[in-house]
Parts: sequence; C-alpha cells; structure tokens
Amino acid sequence: MKELVLKTEIENASFYVSSLAIGILEGMKSGGVPLECGTWSLARPIFWKALEECDEIDCRLVDWVSSLDELNTLQQLNGDAYEVVGELLELLKISQKKSLKGGASLAISCSIQANS
Repeated sequence: MKELVLKTEIENASFYVSSLAIGILEGMKSGGVPLECGTWSLARPIFWKALEECDEIDCRLVDWVSSLDELNTLQQLNGDAYEVVGELLELLKISQKKSLKGGASLAISCSIQANS
C-alpha cells in the first residue's frame, strides 16, 4: 500500500491545518460529509497530538481540530452539532486568515511513498 505525503514549512502548518478543517466542516455543513468523518480524519489523536508538539501552532487550533470527533455524538445527544460546526468554521476562518499575516509562502510539496 502507498501513502501520499504532503510537506510544507512549519510556518505554513496553521494555514493548511485550518484549511483542511474548514473543508471537512463545510462538507459536513452541506451534508456531503457525514459528521462521523470528524472522528476518523483530523480528530485522530495521531494527528492532533503531533500538532501539540509544534510550538508554531496555536493550542486553540489544536483544540478545535481535536473537537471534530465530538460532532457525531453531540448530534445524537441533543441535535446541536450543526450549530457547533458553524461556530468552528468561524473560528477556523479567523485562524486561517491570521496565519497568512507575515507573508507565509504556502509552498507545499507532495510525494507518494510505500507505507512503512
């Protein structure tokens, strides 16, 4: 099996993490992506725990990303998940915009590698 590896400078990480989360949440909002996708995508501990180790990434961004796993349960408990999706989208868009200040290069590269 192969994996796709995306690489960017650490200064660009907040932009790309915010962008990925926004895309997933917009998909949820439109109904094209199920809420449980949050649990198996960016909210996986293997992803957000690595972000916690990065001093360049705001801890609030890590919290917002890790909270994606709660959306499906929240919807089942009280039906408020889509309200939370809207709130997260607002916060993430602010984070994304803030990450562009300072002239981020946004350079990114991609490679395909054998799974290790």
